Amino acid sequence: MSTAHHEVSAQQVAANQSNAQKSTGPRTPEGKARVALNAIKHGAYAKADHVRRQIMARRGEDPAEYEQLHQDLVDSCQPDDALQAMVVKTIGDKAWQKLQLRRAFMDRQLGSLQLTQARFERRQHAARRWPVGGYPRADQGLCGSKDSPEKFEQILEHLDRLQEWFEQETCPDEYPGVMGALYGEFPTLAGQQIRAWFIQFFEEDEAKIQEAREELPKWIAKEKRDVLQDRELYHRELALRSYDGPGMPEETVMAREAVLERQMTEHTRLLLQLKSKRSLWGSDSEAAEMVQGGTDGPPAKESLQPQAPEAEGAAGKQKLESEKGTAGKDDRPSSGETPELPRTEDSGGAIAKEEAEVALSEGVSVQKTGQGGQTNPIHDVESMT
Repeated sequence: MSTAHHEVSAQQVAANQSNAQKSTGPRTPEGKARVALNAIKHGAYAKADHVRRQIMARRGEDPAEYEQLHQDLVDSCQPDDALQAMVVKTIGDKAWQKLQLRRAFMDRQLGSLQLTQARFERRQHAARRWPVGGYPRADQGLCGSKDSPEKFEQILEHLDRLQEWFEQETCPDEYPGVMGALYGEFPTLAGQQIRAWFIQFFEEDEAKIQEAREELPKWIAKEKRDVLQDRELYHRELALRSYDGPGMPEETVMAREAVLERQMTEHTRLLLQLKSKRSLWGSDSEAAEMVQGGTDGPPAKESLQPQAPEAEGAAGKQKLESEKGTAGKDDRPSSGETPELPRTEDSGGAIAKEEAEVALSEGVSVQKTGQGGQTNPIHDVESMT
């Protein structure tokens, strides 16, 4: 496949270089910042703070209010680490979404009411301008044509020409065409007066001419005021036309708010759990010491059971063992005391208390009959000690 090479003349090169200097893009920092956002669609994953602020400004939101909301949550929740800070930020984002959802709904409701009011005022204004039954129609010239910014400019230009002809006291051949372009066959109330006084202004009767000289500029000025007011109402309606049509039902808004509230509640519960677990570990230094010491979990709580005081002497030890109900060895009794022998139970029952005391005092062995008729020797107390 052959490739054709075209020679470029010096004039073409100069023209290309000259055109390239005209399309270098924005040069100011503000312009560069604006074009940097051209590829952004919704900004949901924007990370840079300045990008997020500009996106919020485009949507009519206040970045300062958003940042203040997050700061208030941080001051209130006091996150202890990065994980808790992420949860607090998520709670703030959900709260901001809920706030903007309700605000957007209220703005649309307000905008719809304002649009209805603007249209009502336009209809009232048109009823005052036109004769009864003469509401603007397509056959009524520029004043009755479809609304557009150019329409009002042309009407004002024609009225300026009428004012100029009045000041020059001349009626050129263009006069019928200007009146037809303004009103067609159905002029407004002010247009009827302008037509009548303009014809009278060029009559031969001096008195009528003088009267027309006084009245004609008043009606031209009145028609200008009406046109300017109509243009103002038109631009007001045009600005509110985005609110035309059905909006989001309030039931849908409430359902979405409920979802956001549940998410905020779940994240708040998560934050409290994280704080509770962190409080068990204590401070970071304590946790580090526990990890270095080989402790796998938080320190065990101290027992709330009161410790029994240490028994003093043979009587105290014996009494402690008797209260616990455990059999064990007994200290030698002191002179003049007969210690109480702990109960010894088996399948046949307990030894009688009287027999045990006799056996201890005489120092002889006592036998008891166990299960099956076998005898089990019980050593004397001296051998037990």
